[in-house]
Amino acid sequence: MRIYATAADVQEWTGQAPPDNVVPLLRSASGLVEEATMLAVYPADTEGLPRLTRHATAFKEATCEQVAFWAANGLDPTAGELVEAEKRVASSKSIKGASVSYDAADAARAKQARVDALRALCTSAFSILRNAGLISTVVNR
Repeated sequence: MRIYATAADVQEWTGQAPPDNVVPLLRSASGLVEEATMLAVYPADTEGLPRLTRHATAFKEATCEQVAFWAANGLDPTAGELVEAEKRVASSKSIKGASVSYDAADAARAKQARVDALRALCTSAFSILRNAGLISTVVNR
C-alpha cells in the first residue's frame, strides 16, 4: 500500500506534534485518498505515485488533512468498532412528577456521524484533491 505522507508532514501541516498513532492513521488516510482518486487520470511513476509536483502535493496534503481531522475529533479507524459511552439526552423533565424522558435518537445520530467520518474523506481533504483536478465528474477520454 502506498502512503502519501509522513509524521513530519503531519506536524508541518498542523503545526503540532503528530498523534501517537500517526502511522496507522496515515495508512488509513492514504487508503481513503487512493480510493477517492481511483478514477483520476494523472502521470504516475512505476509504483503508481503521482509524478507531477502539484498532484503529489495534493495527495500529501489531503492525507495530512484527514489525519488532522481524525485526531481533532478523537477518531481512530484502526481501533475497530466505534464504542462510546452512552450519552443520554433528556428530552423532557418534570420536577414535582419526578419523571425524565430520554431521547436516544440524538445520541444515535451523533454516533452514526462519527462512524461515517471513519469511512470517508473529510470535506477539506476531498476539496484539496478536487482543487488539484484529481476528482472530477467529467469523463476523460
